[in-house]
Amino acid sequence: MKLFISYSRSMRQDVQAVIGLLKKAGHKVWWDGDIPVIADWWATILDKIEWCNVFIFVVSEKAVQSPYCLEELKYATECHRPILPLLLDDHTHYKLPPEVTPMRQQWLEYDGKPENMLAEITRSCNEIDWKQVTDMAKSVRRPAEPNTGSGSVTRRFQQAINLAKEGHFEETKKRLRDIASLDKKRWKKVCEAWIQRINLYAGIVELADDEVTLSMAQEDWQKYLELSDDLTFDPFDIAAKVTQNATKPIVATVATIVTPPQPKPAPKPDIKTILPAPFGWIKIPKGSVTIKGKTETLPTFEIAKYPITNLQFKQFIAAKGYENKDWWTAAGWDVRKKKKWTEPRYWDNSKWNGDLQPVVGVSWYEAVAFCNWLNKQINPTPSPSPKRQGGEQGQGGEVMLPTEQQWQRAAQALPNGGDSGYAYPWGNDWDCERCNNSVKPCDSNVTTAVTLYEGKGDSPCGVVDMAGNVWEWCRTAYKTGNQDINETDVRVLRGGSWGSFNSDYFRCDYRNYDNPFNWLFNFFGFRCVRS
Repeated sequence: MKLFISYSRSMRQDVQAVIGLLKKAGHKVWWDGDIPVIADWWATILDKIEWCNVFIFVVSEKAVQSPYCLEELKYATECHRPILPLLLDDHTHYKLPPEVTPMRQQWLEYDGKPENMLAEITRSCNEIDWKQVTDMAKSVRRPAEPNTGSGSVTRRFQQAINLAKEGHFEETKKRLRDIASLDKKRWKKVCEAWIQRINLYAGIVELADDEVTLSMAQEDWQKYLELSDDLTFDPFDIAAKVTQNATKPIVATVATIVTPPQPKPAPKPDIKTILPAPFGWIKIPKGSVTIKGKTETLPTFEIAKYPITNLQFKQFIAAKGYENKDWWTAAGWDVRKKKKWTEPRYWDNSKWNGDLQPVVGVSWYEAVAFCNWLNKQINPTPSPSPKRQGGEQGQGGEVMLPTEQQWQRAAQALPNGGDSGYAYPWGNDWDCERCNNSVKPCDSNVTTAVTLYEGKGDSPCGVVDMAGNVWEWCRTAYKTGNQDINETDVRVLRGGSWGSFNSDYFRCDYRNYDNPFNWLFNFFGFRCVRS
């Protein structure tokens, strides 16, 4: 099998381990570490995409931000190469490329064991129906190199540095030498300085890869800082490696000044150890939102990418959340005791209790209790700032139900901070295929996995399932707009549900409501915000 590996250089070690085993198993594997220095770099990459049988896209946060990786993925898709996404990190906190978003059943999750990944890749390749694969390479126009460096010397230099920032050091140095030869008077010293920087940095990368030579990497890192104070150039995140693993004081650039060892800060709680996947925060930039004709500006906040699932809510139950009065408002605790709640309704019904289905049969009081519990897990030590209504504000920001202003802002906000004003999270036209609903001709009779419609009905910032599946509780009182969680007012619900049959219910600005003690069968769920 001929395999093309597309990846971010920051994941080089993991990728190399998998490649080594693939080659030993008899596969022909190509990655950009195999490009000869004298070759036409971009043309060689396109040649090898056309050459391969299967295109493996190594998914990581840096890969989905790389114009090179994204262009490789797009071209492989246009050439009709089977795509195998290989997940190397937690992908829930960033937006995935549209070419891999619909392919969840084919994703390969790397567990840190190359031999397991070898077996998974081999199995996936064997399952490909080659009769359905048509080679389109000859009929597809080859793409230009991203951020092309053709034209002026300045543009070519900028292109070379962009390559360096993605970790393509040999190609960068080759281009810098060419630039220096074209204009020695103006560009030679600049290019030579960058080549010196790259050589030193590349050496540190090699040293930092092994604990045996890590102390040498720490020493060379100080030389690197003396050469340049531009810490933005760190494609392999070396700063984190040499500081987190430092075993001795770091000498400053002035030899007589020594920074004394500092106590290591307590590690921040990791949401991944608290709530099972899929969970991630989506950052919503500062901007305006309009509700009932009133426009107001909201500060930056984060909202859960998906509604809370059954498996995630199960952690609250396992932590005896229904038995701990600390998480409940006074009114909520009284209702819980009176109604003898010990878990959500439908908890034992297989139609509704799938791990990735949104939790349903939860009242507003239960949703608030869950948020208060989660807030304490993320922020075990409150900050000196005053306690705010609805939880303590610690190092990670206060966790609570979204206000209806935050909810609508998350549904309509643009990544650049603007307000889309969309009628629905995806645009102004209703489309029942973009969410779980019962608007004809669609007709749902159950909740679906919170990831099912990802990439189809997302908000502009990438928040999933804001229309359909479940009505989502908001912090806000429907009539007064009060945000105090200790009151007993009727509360706002947003987003529509699987059973909603009117397309207006799914509009970003549609306001529903119910009593905080109501759980209305299997229509109500929620998600959290952090602000």
